[in-house]
Amino acid sequence: FDNFNVNPSSYDHPSMSLKSRKWIMDAGAAEGYFSVFSLLNTQALVIAVEPLSLMKPALSKTLDLYANGRKTILVSAALADKPGWSEIQIDCDHICDSTLSPTRSAIESSAENIITERVAITTIDELAQKNSLGYDGMIKMDIEGYEMAALSAAVNVMKEYKPSLAIAVYHELENAKACADIIRKANPSYKIEFRGCYGYFDPPRPYMLFAYWVRVNI
Repeated sequence: FDNFNVNPSSYDHPSMSLKSRKWIMDAGAAEGYFSVFSLLNTQALVIAVEPLSLMKPALSKTLDLYANGRKTILVSAALADKPGWSEIQIDCDHICDSTLSPTRSAIESSAENIITERVAITTIDELAQKNSLGYDGMIKMDIEGYEMAALSAAVNVMKEYKPSLAIAVYHELENAKACADIIRKANPSYKIEFRGCYGYFDPPRPYMLFAYWVRVNI
């Protein structure tokens, strides 16, 4: 949340004009840091999406505390490519490393620190339709490697309403390119930038993907 000039992978990209947003989706909201940032700096409707049940009480209190009477929406579900249900693997030592549909080997390798629970799955297109989301939106996304699946079920929103996108793409080496390909296929008028470098993994990879609509004159 530093100024973009200081931190070029900040969510607050100058070409995406947070203040002008009518709605902001905080996908992977956790305790609600970005939701708070949005509530303090915009008048947008904030939709906080977080699948972990143990995060819900803290996130609910965060929204109540900072909304100052404004409407907010808390979605207790994970994002993927189609609605339904899934198991989520919760790493009790590192909550941010929790993942959907864990493999058996992953569970067995960390059995002492892992718990699983059943979570609802929704899609961005479904949320947009349900909450009548339209133009002038933004989606922030940090969902531990499931960003490609989530974007695959946001095609209608990207094609029709062109929300700005700020997506953490560092979870796997190929995720940045895969996300960019999905976005460009959905709507070629998006301008896409990669910002920041995640050097904790080898090889290093882009940290953030920013995508925003550029009007095409025909």
